[in-house]
Amino acid sequence: MRSYFDRALAPLRRQMLVHFGITVGNYVHMFSEERSLARIPEIFGQMFRWLEGDRPDPVRIPQWHGESSVRESPAMPPVSAAGQNGTAIPPPLPKPGTAADPRRSAVLSAFNATRPVDRRKDLHGRDDKLELLFDAVLDRDHHAVIHGARGSGKTSLVRVFSDYADQCGAVMVYMACEERSSFAELLRPYLKFIPPSCVPMGEEQAFQDEVAALEEDFGPRALVQLLSRLHDCQLILILDEFDRVTNRAVQSEVATFMKLLSDALVPVQLAIVGIARSVTDVISCHPSLRRHLSAIPIGRIAAEDVRTLIDQGAQSCGLAFDEDSRSLISSLSCGSPYHIRLFCNYAGLKAVKSDAQGVDATIAIAGILDATDNWARLNEEDHSLFIRLVRADQPVRDALAAVARMAAQEDAIDIARLERQAGEAAGDALHLLADALMPDGGEEGRLTFKDSIAPQFLLVLLAEADAALQSRPEATRPLALSRPHQGPRMGGAVA
Repeated sequence: MRSYFDRALAPLRRQMLVHFGITVGNYVHMFSEERSLARIPEIFGQMFRWLEGDRPDPVRIPQWHGESSVRESPAMPPVSAAGQNGTAIPPPLPKPGTAADPRRSAVLSAFNATRPVDRRKDLHGRDDKLELLFDAVLDRDHHAVIHGARGSGKTSLVRVFSDYADQCGAVMVYMACEERSSFAELLRPYLKFIPPSCVPMGEEQAFQDEVAALEEDFGPRALVQLLSRLHDCQLILILDEFDRVTNRAVQSEVATFMKLLSDALVPVQLAIVGIARSVTDVISCHPSLRRHLSAIPIGRIAAEDVRTLIDQGAQSCGLAFDEDSRSLISSLSCGSPYHIRLFCNYAGLKAVKSDAQGVDATIAIAGILDATDNWARLNEEDHSLFIRLVRADQPVRDALAAVARMAAQEDAIDIARLERQAGEAAGDALHLLADALMPDGGEEGRLTFKDSIAPQFLLVLLAEADAALQSRPEATRPLALSRPHQGPRMGGAVA
């Protein structure tokens, strides 16, 4: 039985129905499909019942009875994931080279040029350096300076060393240096990572109180006195990117700190990671530090290690690199682990995007040139200079290649030796490259590139300008590249 309220509203509902009918009638001509016209009586019926107060049954949530209680509508048959023959329809494959393509992720993981490695099996050609570091720091309690060009694998070496040293019971604390830090600002962050196990039992709180009581701008002696409380441990402080510390006073204080630690037999060693001049910067402040210091130079890896790195990565991502592509990457990378991984990374992504099963010379060329274009966007000044220089006469171009290869392989340019190799054109090449070069740590007769990863890209641009691909590079010339046809590129066309 309807309520009094419903009966009172009935006349109003009828009046609304009349107006509704007139309005709908004006729009009936808009229903051109037979199906839409057929539904008009149904719509009117639903509206009339609502206006008369006839409420539809409320929607109820199905109850669980042990089986699915969701009823399928007879008007819409259930959707099947099977084809006409009854077999399951697989999901669509990702477009080759897109972010969803698992092969792309495999290439990025196998040839990651942006992060240091942390497993010994990925540290190609560095077993001898790792043994030197073990012997110097863990066995003879020396401080160490690990030096080499950017991209040579210094940080990777230190990370692998840290893992092994940690297994031997040493406490490793890693930090990267800041350019404008004072001695106290440089070393204070390490103190909060010294574990209580390094402090004699019962003195943990006293040690923390002394750390908190250090003066804001403490010096080497105060820090050595604090660390002398450490007992029955080996603490190794890693100062990465030490070449960013250019303040001579701070360099001198770090050298003094190392000397005082050794003289006081404090169980703390420093492992300084930087470029070649880092050794000179430290030793020049305290020549007697040589007795307590080991230098670990990190150069380029040998040709066989380059091949192993490429083959191991290729096996990991499932893309084979043929002989020509490996020779090309080996020649242009000059043994730099960073450039090897970078060129393989871009070449592998090119292969995935083109849905190729491997990397041949053509794909490798396209990938290397893509990597060079990416570098150009980050260093437009050097790139523009190099583009102009590759148009020079052949003797000067040969001298430019000799400069780039010497810098890429040895991290510096020995002017006297370059002149013996390239003759009179050596001076012209160095003059033309003057804006991209700087003195090598103040050493007379030696230069280096301001951008330490640039020499390999100069070799690529010189090789591209040669416009003829050779299957085997000569000892003093890079392979020549031929860029696939594409639109205009930065810096203008190569002559």
